[in-house]
Amino acid sequence: MPDLPKRMAVASDPARRHLWVLLAFAAAIRLYDLGGKQLWVDEIMQAMVTSPRLSFKEVLHGITGHVGMAPLDYIMQHYVVRALGQSEFALRLPAAVFGTATIAAVYYLFRMLLDSRIALLSAALYAVYPLHHHYSQEGRPYSLFVLLTVLSYLTFCKVLARGSGGGWILYGATNTLLLYSQYFGVFVLASQLVISLAMLSPRLHDSLPVRRKFDLRFLILQAAVAGMSAALLVPWVLYGIGGLQGYTPMPAHFGFKLALSFVQELGDGSHPLAWLLILLAVLGTRKLAREKQYGLLWLLLIWLLMPIPLIFLLLWIKDYFFAIRHFLFLTPALYALVALGIAELSEKVAAKYPRQRVARATAACVAAISLLVIGLHVADTREDFKGAAQYLSQNVAPGDIVIAPHVDGILSYYYPQIFDHAQPASVLSDRSRVDFPGRKTFIVDTAYMPAMDRQYVQSMLGNFPSRQSVSLRKVQITEAGSR
Repeated sequence: MPDLPKRMAVASDPARRHLWVLLAFAAAIRLYDLGGKQLWVDEIMQAMVTSPRLSFKEVLHGITGHVGMAPLDYIMQHYVVRALGQSEFALRLPAAVFGTATIAAVYYLFRMLLDSRIALLSAALYAVYPLHHHYSQEGRPYSLFVLLTVLSYLTFCKVLARGSGGGWILYGATNTLLLYSQYFGVFVLASQLVISLAMLSPRLHDSLPVRRKFDLRFLILQAAVAGMSAALLVPWVLYGIGGLQGYTPMPAHFGFKLALSFVQELGDGSHPLAWLLILLAVLGTRKLAREKQYGLLWLLLIWLLMPIPLIFLLLWIKDYFFAIRHFLFLTPALYALVALGIAELSEKVAAKYPRQRVARATAACVAAISLLVIGLHVADTREDFKGAAQYLSQNVAPGDIVIAPHVDGILSYYYPQIFDHAQPASVLSDRSRVDFPGRKTFIVDTAYMPAMDRQYVQSMLGNFPSRQSVSLRKVQITEAGSR
């Protein structure tokens, strides 16, 4: 019975009790109104591929038509909707579960690297991080990818500490799932290899909390395990090679404006939150440097910063549009630095104010702004494609024409009958088909309509005897003709 007191102490650890409360809160805000909003474009595209009416093979084939998407989240969503139905809630439920699990993973990772107090603060602030909350309520793969990124670093740190055979197997299995959730997992593995390479310096590895002797043998073994995970992805890459070709809907224009957009989106559209996080992260970096915890400092900075130029380079090469979701997997490292920054700030002003009070006030400020941003997003229930589909289903009569370039397939999710009416924009030039009594033409204008089609449609609308339009969020429907 010698271990009983230790086990009792662990079981009564206040940080762990607080963690359970935190996880309940994180789950509650992610499940709240989960099915209340319409699906947006990418969610609809994924939902159509994961339909419960499709076979497993048909799901895999459908994924290959998407832009470089890995299959793991699609497969999980497919089986969830087969069990629960294809509601907005069911489609988003996996993301909410993965998002909640990420909070626990963040805690256990940073408890290993830091201490339970900083780990709990990191997890608590990440639980209300608006950007992570946003993608924990979206039926897309990003919540799963963040979870597996944190788990990859957790298993990486475990092999750094012990390097047992079971640890290496778990590390390889986690990385295989990581790559099957998102191809950007390659950046995670590359970052970890760079971390191990940097730890060959005694100055770095001697200050790392999970100490071990770093040598070339360890680096080779790590590279071999990562290479095996990558090799296991090859069958899917060969099968889904068409989906890797990408497309160019909204090319990113690199420059100062994009940098400001990046910062703003880091706060999920909130400049005050984004700059506060950056300021605290800088203070956290300073704290680790001042305390000469160089190993931990380099681990967090490499995780956070190394993939950013690589992703921007890839977006530039592929001429693909910028989206903050591409960078979401870096943000757990940011929040570790934010928690350290709060500790640093409280230490700096300890001579004038109680340290604990400053830390709580700063954390409360970050949490309050975060919850405000979340609240503003939750309140936004304006409809676009679902509203457009419902409007068309209520107003389109037999014989009417619907012109919806590039979005007729999206609208078909909520309005399957659209294909009975859908025509290309060029039909407007055929007066015999369009302009006669009793028939109406509905033009659906969205950001996805090619500029040439929009110009053509606008030039042709003057030929119709009457016009009226209805505006939804990012969608405008114009009715032309009369009955």
